[in-house]
Amino acid sequence: MGVGSSLGGGCTSGHGICGNARLSARSAAFTGLMMLSGAASAAASGARAAVGLVGASSSSAFSIAPYMPPEAGVVSSGLKLAAVAAGTFVLLALAGKRAKPQTQKLVELAAEASVGGFFALGLGLSGMLRPAKVVAFLTPFGNGGGWDPSLALVMAAALAVSVPVVQAVLRRKQRAPSSSSSSSKPACASSFSLPTKTAVDARLLAGALVFGVGWGVGGICPGPGLVAAAAGGGGSFPLYLAWSAAFLVSHALTSSVAA
Repeated sequence: MGVGSSLGGGCTSGHGICGNARLSARSAAFTGLMMLSGAASAAASGARAAVGLVGASSSSAFSIAPYMPPEAGVVSSGLKLAAVAAGTFVLLALAGKRAKPQTQKLVELAAEASVGGFFALGLGLSGMLRPAKVVAFLTPFGNGGGWDPSLALVMAAALAVSVPVVQAVLRRKQRAPSSSSSSSKPACASSFSLPTKTAVDARLLAGALVFGVGWGVGGICPGPGLVAAAAGGGGSFPLYLAWSAAFLVSHALTSSVAA
């Protein structure tokens, strides 16, 4: 997955959420191929049995997993988290607009840390730290609980927020009369940092294919993997730690060789 994310320039959130929010053809291609190769590798590798979903290879019919209500406190915690996040970003935006050049970097770092923290908490609340949820989504024709659409719902909810907001920001940026306009830069940084590649090339497709294979076998992707390792991962901490180390090293090596 480190190799795939480096070659493809993104991952489930980098392309699946951020890139698709920009309506990027590259991100749409990466996401689609990642999903297909992930489903194929999950089915071929017997991932359902590996994560505790029994009967991984004997299914012959499609079924949807029965609805399971959220655990106690999850909904209220999610609403509180959303409110705190919104308030935090408003305060950061105000701070960024009033920051002097010497303090701009501190505001930018605070924004990065806040986004990462809220993203990690959201992954935990949505259950995306559990490989079984991912594998149950990638194997719609595997029995032992049926197909679980949770991952698709989480991504759809994220896109429902990010697509209109990102598109509004990009339109405002394009309408900015000059580089000195406050509309031409983000509130918490000195400039926008947007990808410049637009072509759906062989390197992108190879990255998506390799990334999806790893995703389907392990049921974990970069965000949840790193968060689970940082959180201790329960009894699976050594596995998450090894996964994170392998991901970071292979990503760095691939990026270095490609450069």
